[in-house]
Amino acid sequence: MEAFFTTKGKDLFCIIPSYRPQVILRNFKIVSGASVNILGCNKLLKIKQVGQDAIIDLSALKPVDVPSELFVVQIKNAL
Repeated sequence: MEAFFTTKGKDLFCIIPSYRPQVILRNFKIVSGASVNILGCNKLLKIKQVGQDAIIDLSALKPVDVPSELFVVQIKNAL
């Protein structure tokens, strides 16, 4: 999976070029109190720690929930 990353303050932004049911952040530890959403969508997403990786579950999203093919996942208070 290809993704691009940037940060602002304590937030991590993952720019995803196309929809997939899950996004795996390799070697990323979830910080307590972090929350995940897609910019432009009010739904909170589920994130879980699996070994060294964090997995964001996008499978509950509907096509109208994702603004376009390219979308941005924001992990608030991730850093």
